[in-house]
Amino acid sequence: MGNISDFIRLARLKKGFSQDYLGHLLDISQQAYSDIERQPENSRFKTILKIARLLDIDLSDMQ
Repeated sequence: MGNISDFIRLARLKKGFSQDYLGHLLDISQQAYSDIERQPENSRFKTILKIARLLDIDLSDMQ
């Protein structure tokens, strides 16, 4: 698997979710979500955990 950014993006697309939709669920803007997806290492762990839950992915799969 590629990097964490690719993993999150592919999981989001597989679910059919837009960045705007996930941003709405996280109560952040689409741009803020896009920033997280591009550089998740700069994000708070709690936010990554929320994204993983919304996308039904296991954090251990992101390694």
